[in-house]
Amino acid sequence: MRRLKAQSFIILIFALILVGTASAANAGIMEISYTYSTRNSFIDDDNFQKSFSHTGSFAWYFIEQSAIELSYTKGEGEVSGKAASDAGPVKYTTQFEMYDASLILTFGGKTSFFQPYIKGGAAWIDKTIYRDNPITKGEKISSTDKSDPVPSYGVGFRLFITQNISFKASYDTWKAGESGSDERWDDAVRGGVSVMF
Repeated sequence: MRRLKAQSFIILIFALILVGTASAANAGIMEISYTYSTRNSFIDDDNFQKSFSHTGSFAWYFIEQSAIELSYTKGEGEVSGKAASDAGPVKYTTQFEMYDASLILTFGGKTSFFQPYIKGGAAWIDKTIYRDNPITKGEKISSTDKSDPVPSYGVGFRLFITQNISFKASYDTWKAGESGSDERWDDAVRGGVSVMF
């Protein structure tokens, strides 16, 4: 199922590139970007939290201020805890992948140095949690394979370094739980680089 979703996502990206290339004369500006997110919180070597994620995205601006964006995120989080009476720390590792399709609305023209934007769409998420303790290693304790889309939203901005290259930052959130049935929301703050062409 995961491989099928990844293949479908890649085919959709290439189809969008072809459509965008064919429509370039009508304002089909394209954007490729990479963003990174990380968070670390340590008490000592046995008690800590840390996480990171990488996101790659492709956007096609069908008009100057509006775009369709497809993105892929892969990341990992780790939480470790050890009480004084424990033989060793207990660690929980979360591995996740997210596919997202969103509509972006940009405020500001294509020549503006500062371009804030908002976006909304749908995400498909795979998430698996493993537990390590002094007795067991890599025990799978929970997983979710979201074949159904969940809502996703975001706000962000671009600061252009050159005419085509910009620094990009965003706050993104998406519904958590199995198939989005839970009322909890995950979120992330990201920063990176984008190229317009």
